[in-house]
Amino acid sequence: STQQSRLREISPSSPGGLPAAGCPDEEDADDDDDDGDAGDGHGRGGHGGDGHNDGDDGTGEGGGRRRLHRTVDVAKAIQRLFRLRCDLLKGTLLNIQKDFATAGEHLYRALATAVKRNDSILACDAYCELGTACLGLQKPLAAVQCLEHSLANARAMGMRASEARALTQLAAVYLAVEDLERAAMLSQNALQIYSELQHFEGLLRTERVLADTRYALGDVESATRLYNSALARCNELHDLDTARILKRALSQTLVDQRNKDASGYEKLIARLRRADLSNRAAQASSRSTSSPLVYR
Repeated sequence: STQQSRLREISPSSPGGLPAAGCPDEEDADDDDDDGDAGDGHGRGGHGGDGHNDGDDGTGEGGGRRRLHRTVDVAKAIQRLFRLRCDLLKGTLLNIQKDFATAGEHLYRALATAVKRNDSILACDAYCELGTACLGLQKPLAAVQCLEHSLANARAMGMRASEARALTQLAAVYLAVEDLERAAMLSQNALQIYSELQHFEGLLRTERVLADTRYALGDVESATRLYNSALARCNELHDLDTARILKRALSQTLVDQRNKDASGYEKLIARLRRADLSNRAAQASSRSTSSPLVYR
């Protein structure tokens, strides 16, 4: 299938020159151990009875046993899900801590698990985080490749929030390599999706990237507006760390705006002075040519 082919586009060596990590040996060892589902020969399994009429109302010993087995099944499913996504979670946390090399090892292992299980969602998330790790390791080309894989998977499955996230991360990569027009375009596309979804955390991330891009383009006014908008979202989400970063960026933007205004004012004064001098010279020339006749 198309999704399978996308998933299997992972090269044998880890992308971006990251150290490859093998698949964990235990990830499949007990995925299918369904203890309690087959019964113990006395009707005590997950789907068996105990030889008595348990009734359909869930009361009595039989009903309690069924509820217990359902709880055990749910717990096993949660444990299995955590085990499958453990490397993705570790890689994400290591990215936050900026330990990008170690994050890459876990994320590549998460990708291997996604391919083995044909898990498009896991692959989409792992590719996006791996793109972040590659950017942190100053490997922008590998970052773009990973993020484009993530974007393709997200679009194939109709996961719009994941699509917007990949677009935002791609914009951050292009901003880092100073392809500013492309960074601005991708950020705008991500903002539109996040706005439609009312995804406030995503809006915060994307507004920050777009504000940095506008600032780099010299559009200080737009950058200031975006920084203010992102800062307001930080206050709503109680994101103090990002708020501190944005306040520093906004302060620098305001300083640049004042300098720009002062420079513009100085240029205006200089133009007015030049115009005044030119007018005075013209008037002096006019007076000299129209001076009274000198009689002999």
